[in-house]
Amino acid sequence: MGADFRGAVLSGAILRASNLSGAVLRGAALIGADLSFTDLAGTDLTEAQLEAVCLDGIRHDDTTVWPEGFDPPSSGGLDDHE
Repeated sequence: MGADFRGAVLSGAILRASNLSGAVLRGAALIGADLSFTDLAGTDLTEAQLEAVCLDGIRHDDTTVWPEGFDPPSSGGLDDHE
């Protein structure tokens, strides 16, 4: 398991190109955050607030858990960044 940011307020944070693989971001407020080019493989984003978040070029996989009803970018598969 990675870092535990459960319930953290990270709205507007610049986390560009960070390694958040395996992190727990359950219920975190990420409104307007910049997560571009971030590794989200295996990250738990259950109930995270992702309004206006930048997800350009992110890396994610089938173990990444997204908030219910959230449609993640299709271009963020592992093959795109290996």
